[in-house]
Amino acid sequence: MGVSDLFFIVETSIQNGMRKTHPTISYDTLLKLGTDACSCIYIGNNYTDD
Repeated sequence: MGVSDLFFIVETSIQNGMRKTHPTISYDTLLKLGTDACSCIYIGNNYTDD
């Protein structure tokens, strides 16, 4: 589908070493982006787990 170029960053639980939805994943991503949670959206891949 080729949508990866539409995102500034894609962070996965595998990259972070934590199981989702551990907050460390989101905190680390916010630090990498240099922004706060109010300026971002979270897109999960599982309705019940995310």
